[in-house]
Amino acid sequence: MATTANQAVAVVAVAVIIVFGAVLGYLIVAKPISSHGSIKAIGCEVWANVNRTAVLSDINWGMLAPGDIAAINMWVQNTGNVNVNLTMNVSGWSPVNASQYLAITWSYTNATVKPFEMVPIQLQLAVSPSITGITSFNNTITIIAKEIP
Repeated sequence: MATTANQAVAVVAVAVIIVFGAVLGYLIVAKPISSHGSIKAIGCEVWANVNRTAVLSDINWGMLAPGDIAAINMWVQNTGNVNVNLTMNVSGWSPVNASQYLAITWSYTNATVKPFEMVPIQLQLAVSPSITGITSFNNTITIIAKEIP
């Protein structure tokens, strides 16, 4: 049987555990911290019209004669969230020697294109007056958006 002294010690021990537990409860508090940021994204879209209702994915230059210059208008939109410059690469010429007689240039002047900004650009195809042996051609025109450091 427990003595009064033992009972008193037990009560004190329980009280200490309760108080100690309560103190620990105040020492272990979770504090959430929200976090947010943004990720750099680079992208562009090439449109056939200023209203952005048709993506430009194919250009038909039509029937051209030696010495002709054909032009098409396009609108390039920066769809990323950083400033970019644009470059153009023309590759995959068929026939392979077509690039000796055909030249594609553009009116873009290396201006900064801001996020979501759209710039009008004219592409021109010049046919050399001395072209021979080529009755049709194809190639790939690639527009590249590069972040401005």
